[in-house]
This record gives sequence, structure tokens and C-alpha cells, in this order.
Amino acid sequence: MKAVIVPSFGGSEVLQVVDRPEPRPAPGQVLIHMEAAGVGYVDVMARKGDYQPLSEPGFIPGMEAAGTVAAVGEGVEAHRVGQRVFALTGRGAYAESVIADARHVVGLPEGVSAADAVALGVNALVAHVGLERVNVEKAERVLVRVPAGASG
Repeated sequence: MKAVIVPSFGGSEVLQVVDRPEPRPAPGQVLIHMEAAGVGYVDVMARKGDYQPLSEPGFIPGMEAAGTVAAVGEGVEAHRVGQRVFALTGRGAYAESVIADARHVVGLPEGVSAADAVALGVNALVAHVGLERVNVEKAERVLVRVPAGASG
């Protein structure tokens, strides 16, 4: 399979496309054939070496994935081969296939594209957590300002 790696820290020019063996799901994991990967600020930080969990070069970036389940590991009952899903992968989504913990995978409703899923993924989670933290009640209003991020 083709994958994008970060062989050394730096700007986007350090990214390289390489051939890697397709991963196999272990117990509790799902193999996803990719349709779309989220590209976010944390990916930029990781590529530059500023994201501690990915502190060694050579990793495949990408923490948000959407695609089709290609295989499931032992003990996975919530997902099936052929199901369209969104997943938080932690890393590895800049590839043709990615492994995700089955607990971090959700089915995509009919009509939701892979691109829409990764565009909403972490952003929707951050918004949900924010609303929970400020105890927003039904019928209350919230002002959402235009989102912005750092370039890199």
C-alpha cells in the first residue's frame, strides 16, 4: 500500500510517499480502506516535531480516517466488512489502509460522505466537549465564531 511518512521533521516538503505492507488488524481492531483523511493542526505540529506522542521521525501522520471496513480483528462485533466508517486513529491515516481501535470507530449514516465525516470528526467532538463543559441546556443559544487555525 502507499503511505505518506514523515522521515524527518520540517515543513510539508519533508513528506514522502512510500510503499508499506498492508497492516492486519489485531484483536479489537478494524482495518479501514481509506476514502478520506483529516488534515489538521495536530498533523502540522507532528510533522514539525512539536507533538510529543509522535516524537520520532518515520511515522505515518493522520489521526482522522473515513472509509470502508476491510477486515476486523478477533472480538470485534460492532463493525462488519463493507461498512462505511469514521475513526480516530491516533496516527496512520495518510495511507491507503489504516488500523483503528474498534472502540474509536463509528458507522457513517447513509448520505454522509467520507470528506464530510473527517471535516466534522474532531471538530464536532471538540464542540461537543466544549458545550458539555459550560453546561449548555436545551433551548439556550450559543455563538459559534468562524474557526481558524495555524498554517504550516
